[in-house]
Amino acid sequence: MKKILIVDDDAALLLYLCCNLRKRFERLTILSAKNGQRAVDIMSSHRIDMLITDLNMPVMDGFELLAHTAKNYPSVTVMVMTGNDSAEVSERLLPFRVSQCLAKPFGLDQLLYELGEEIDRLSGR
Repeated sequence: MKKILIVDDDAALLLYLCCNLRKRFERLTILSAKNGQRAVDIMSSHRIDMLITDLNMPVMDGFELLAHTAKNYPSVTVMVMTGNDSAEVSERLLPFRVSQCLAKPFGLDQLLYELGEEIDRLSGR
């Protein structure tokens, strides 16, 4: 079973995403973390197939999490959610092989579609 880790410091958004993704993708395991450091802890004990992360978070931000993931878990597919989709942010994301960058606020349908596409790629379809 594929495992997805969603990381965001907005507790309401994190709960909303996890609940909706669990309903839509019953064959996936959805894990969550409120910051990058907690995500690192989870990745050290669970094999993660996909990471969906915010960039602006306390304790360890998304860029630090992406660097850690790229170095230690290069096969993990990465999607980013951000309220700042500027050219500067896009440039900073280049080294991390981010598959999708969703600008907040995004619609649930958009996330479900993009995630479905990534899951199909992970499954080799």
